[in-house]
Amino acid sequence: MAIPLTDTQRYDLIIVHDEGMERVQVKTTTLKQWGNYVAHLRTIGGNKSQVKTRLFDPTDYEWLFVVCGDATAYMIPTTEITARYSLTLGRRYERYRLED
Repeated sequence: MAIPLTDTQRYDLIIVHDEGMERVQVKTTTLKQWGNYVAHLRTIGGNKSQVKTRLFDPTDYEWLFVVCGDATAYMIPTTEITARYSLTLGRRYERYRLED
């Protein structure tokens, strides 16, 4: 596993395995709507004079890793994500929930 040297990368981790390398974006969430956790996909950054918001782009990384407030975690391939702003972790993503 590798970690970017700066915070300007669009991913947080790199996973190295037999087939190559894949980029991972890590998100945390405690927000719940209708009983399901919601993870924001956009990235907000900048400095004192300028704030930039970047919407989800599936070409920025291969995996989205989400840790929820109850310690459940999901590892979702970006090819399965159609949202641009936020992701509701309901039935559609249950198969990507990691087991203990």
